[in-house]
Amino acid sequence: MLEIEDWRNNFRGIAHLHAPTNLELFGAVDDIWINARGELIVVDYKATSKANEIQSPEDIGLWYESYKRQMEVYLWLLRQQAECTVSNDVYWVYANGDKTKESFGGSLEFELTILSDQADDSWVEEALINAHACLQSDTPPDPSPDCDYCKYLGAVSNIGKSQEDIFPD
Repeated sequence: MLEIEDWRNNFRGIAHLHAPTNLELFGAVDDIWINARGELIVVDYKATSKANEIQSPEDIGLWYESYKRQMEVYLWLLRQQAECTVSNDVYWVYANGDKTKESFGGSLEFELTILSDQADDSWVEEALINAHACLQSDTPPDPSPDCDYCKYLGAVSNIGKSQEDIFPD
């Protein structure tokens, strides 16, 4: 029996215990549609207020890859449920706030756009194994130059140090 209402509930969601790592992955899907073939389709709702129209997934900007990975994790979680056949088709229902109005007037107006994409959850299994290995390691991973949190921690760790300590010859 499909538990779609539970999977969409923020307090229940969908969880799977990954046996090889003993890590539990959890998420609450915004919506699940069912296509004509009986496959589950993951749908995510997003709201923003951009000056430009949102007409394709690429219009989402820098968040696109993160949002897509989120959808792919949901696909993977659903596929771990024995009774589920899950489509690679995913949809975002995007609500873009209208910035052309001169005043708020107690009401926001949104332009709704449905964006479709193809998801690929084949990376999730390896990511779980790598995350588990990292968590079990006695040595933390090297900071990523692309990670804002790593940059922040690096900057904070230099507070109170002399320039010679930070930039040795």
